[in-house]
Amino acid sequence: MKDKITVLFISNQGGGAPKSLLNMIKSLGEWVTPIVLFENDWYDYQLFVSEGIESVIVPFRMGMVLDRPEYKTRKWRLHRLLDEFWLNKRVARRVAKKNGGRKIDIVHTNTGAITIGNEVAKALKAKSVWHLREFQDIDFGGKPYEGWQSFYKKLREADAVIGITKAIGEHFHFNELSNANVIWNAVRSKKDSVVNLDKENYILYCSSMIVPAKGLHELIEAYAQSKLLSEGVNLKVVGIMDKDYWKKINQLLARYHLRENVIFEGSQDNVKPYFEKAKAFVLPSLNEGLGRVVVEAMFYGCPVIVRKMGGPTEYIQDGKNGYFFSDTEELASKLNLICFTNQKKLICREQIFAEANFSEEVYGKKIYNIYQTLLNNGK
Repeated sequence: MKDKITVLFISNQGGGAPKSLLNMIKSLGEWVTPIVLFENDWYDYQLFVSEGIESVIVPFRMGMVLDRPEYKTRKWRLHRLLDEFWLNKRVARRVAKKNGGRKIDIVHTNTGAITIGNEVAKALKAKSVWHLREFQDIDFGGKPYEGWQSFYKKLREADAVIGITKAIGEHFHFNELSNANVIWNAVRSKKDSVVNLDKENYILYCSSMIVPAKGLHELIEAYAQSKLLSEGVNLKVVGIMDKDYWKKINQLLARYHLRENVIFEGSQDNVKPYFEKAKAFVLPSLNEGLGRVVVEAMFYGCPVIVRKMGGPTEYIQDGKNGYFFSDTEELASKLNLICFTNQKKLICREQIFAEANFSEEVYGKKIYNIYQTLLNNGK
């Protein structure tokens, strides 16, 4: 066997991107020696260390800026400007120094919200791969700190760019790039699949951070309009709630008298038991680059209902391996359908599809082929 490729992955903390990175590293285990760069020693750093993956810390700032009042004050802008000079402009040298002269073949930036990858790769004399997992503006209300023009310049300068769906590719004009690829994520190993047909009386909503764009308010409206409440089917909510958004959610619960039926489970390290026992999983987000949590549900034998928009439209076929909705009334109708009819065949189809298209077993070779092309042929 040839020597393994040494890859420095640059990761953020929190959300689905680090989870997808962990799946990617596992899928590349046969071909790659991974090193993961984090900005601090928070929970995802600790997770990777516990998995036995070499991880290093060099402080940096992510390149995406959220469109919120607290990020527009003069004080914040001054701090951010200083961070650009004292962190991001120096991070490449600090990474090179910490690396101790070891040869790095590839620098793989794990999210479009991190914009330092090309500079780090240049300092290490490595190839630069940039993974775009989010829209930035239409899903998180963000934009690149240095502006879109600079962002697209960096995309063109990367040796390879990967988008997780065609929707991401279209959003970032992959048709204008010669270095762009679309590859669906690895989400789970085939060995992790499970089917439990003995469902409990609840539907599931799950998001790492629950904000307005994630659409929980519309799900609550649809739940109140459906027959689920009268049939004793509850709604379980997993995730951390935005404080301002909680006010709106609380008002809806009071209006529809749902305080005892909408159960908030908070953040959960292991969501598998929730998925495998739920009658359905609903993703009402306004926009999703991929909808990783949808695929998790498919692996765990949980029927899915998703908004007909964004990444999930590429792999969900309505009535075959999941269901679409376009408005609150249609969502209520799909909730009734999925909870009061036999979904065994759909569960089987969605799981087969997930294993064939989103498993670690089929994903690693696709990423490895990109690495090999860059190293064998140059840019």
